Amino acid sequence: MQKLKAHFKLKLGIGLIAFLCFFTASAQIGSFGVKFGLNTSNFAGEVLVSESNDDTYRWTDRNNFGILVTYSKFDNLALTAEFNYVNKGSMFQSITQRNVLERNIRLSYLEVPIMAKRFFLTGEKVKPNVFTGPSINFLFVALEDINEKSLAGLEIRNIDSYDISNLYNPIELSWVVGFGIHYPITKAYWANLDFRFSGGITDITDNDNDAIGAEKVWTRQNTFTVNLAITIPY
Repeated sequence: MQKLKAHFKLKLGIGLIAFLCFFTASAQIGSFGVKFGLNTSNFAGEVLVSESNDDTYRWTDRNNFGILVTYSKFDNLALTAEFNYVNKGSMFQSITQRNVLERNIRLSYLEVPIMAKRFFLTGEKVKPNVFTGPSINFLFVALEDINEKSLAGLEIRNIDSYDISNLYNPIELSWVVGFGIHYPITKAYWANLDFRFSGGITDITDNDNDAIGAEKVWTRQNTFTVNLAITIPY
């Protein structure tokens, strides 16, 4: 199974590089840039928790970085493709009489959103915009960290960390909506600030895996993100 996943990721990488080259070569007017951001994510729907634990999952802060390519033939419309490495996941706590067990689930994806973008005030320096589109997300890393801390929260120690990739699907689909602001730094460089929500469409858990337990679950993943990108025209 692990060899199949590694082979799949290799073919995926080659395919994405080919797509990026084609997208850039076919674009007549556009921009290319790098981006980084902060995001907070959580699970929704049924969650992957043992029957002995009824705690809810909580929002957890992560980060992301990537590259973006924008194609536009009109002043107010554009199409943007991004290739982002995004750290997501969730966490929950189990409280006992002596301590608190914190389970931190870390899921890292290569996300490829393709978004339509609408600009406003195109004759001005500052260009507000709204955007939306689908995203296909490929799971690269799935880890669970178990931390123990005192009830007062003063002492924290890591008990265990292990791979849980067999519990999660290798591909997730989501839909992205957001708004942003483009502002020229110089004649050649633009700063792009955006705020977005990515709502999960598909189940992120591997329901065919017996390790999940007696009951099947259906879990989505939602993420709020703030990003800053620096782009140059080509």
